[in-house]
Amino acid sequence: MKIRIVSLWKLPTFSESHSGIVSFWKDNQAQEDQKPIYQPVWQSIEWGRMLIASGQAVDVVYFGVYRDTKLLAYGIGEVRTIGLGFSAMFFVGGPQFLPNEIEAQHVLMWEIMKYVRKESLVFALFEPIFPLKYQTLSLFTAQTKYLLEPTTRLIDLTQTTEEILADMKQKGRYNIKLAEKWGCEARHVSANSANIDIFYRLLQDTTNRDGFSANKKSYYEHLLKSRKHEHEGLYFVYFREQVIAAAILIISGTTAIYYYGASSSHSEHRKLMAPYVLQWEMIQQSKKYGCLWYDFLGIAPEGELHHHLQWVTDFKSKFWGYIHSYPQKKLFIARKMAYSIYRAVRFLKWAFSSR
Repeated sequence: MKIRIVSLWKLPTFSESHSGIVSFWKDNQAQEDQKPIYQPVWQSIEWGRMLIASGQAVDVVYFGVYRDTKLLAYGIGEVRTIGLGFSAMFFVGGPQFLPNEIEAQHVLMWEIMKYVRKESLVFALFEPIFPLKYQTLSLFTAQTKYLLEPTTRLIDLTQTTEEILADMKQKGRYNIKLAEKWGCEARHVSANSANIDIFYRLLQDTTNRDGFSANKKSYYEHLLKSRKHEHEGLYFVYFREQVIAAAILIISGTTAIYYYGASSSHSEHRKLMAPYVLQWEMIQQSKKYGCLWYDFLGIAPEGELHHHLQWVTDFKSKFWGYIHSYPQKKLFIARKMAYSIYRAVRFLKWAFSSR
């Protein structure tokens, strides 16, 4: 087996075709007897380049294991600063392995751990989409910041639009019809500078209202300009030609992802239920494009009433679908003392912020 390790910061021209990822997913699909495969956008070269360009990651590193020219296993790790001068590596939605390639899994994990130690990173956090089968070294239950919410809600887009509507809660269908009755119109719009400005103003309005933080505008600019699929990007809801709700839709493989959303806080606009007609438009466009899944990207786990996502979970549940939980996150600690310091500082910050 051959190993390939590439820093996207040092080699920004490295592409999906160079890596073999495109062929990997075709092979993966074939070995699963044509079952729908969730292809995580975070395990793509284009996503990694976007993170570096937007300043979200210090570096993004590709690890690949090959038999001759065939890619058997790969992982894309984001190197991020975690404070105190420390850095760590995050594998969001990965690593990925072809079915039954057990040896390739072990080789890949071993190479990742060697790299983490060599680069003096504090830890490597694995947030897999599929179960991580690796027992040679101890992997600890993750007790740190993570980037992928462990529970999500998925809509099966192989259903007819009538079946999708019928599956929704009655309140969801009612709010879609109400928004349409008031004249709200959802549209897919160009990700030009003017429209990104509109989205970001709505996002700031939303964060101020709901008490969460957002990235800098430059991040959304890089994100939108990196997307190439016909039906993904910015979606707006217009009411009397004023934009009152917006969202970013990402398409990866056979999955469409509702990534970010924003809406006006104006009391009259809030009554129009614009986010419902916005979701419905994105669901329909995703289905037209040929996607098999629509992912709401993060909800509160069942029974956790005080979870930080509870306020959006109620909204997303109106569209029904089914709840899906990802495998347990795993943590490889390379620098135990540094990790202990990092954890202590995080705990102190949490303790003071909770007062």
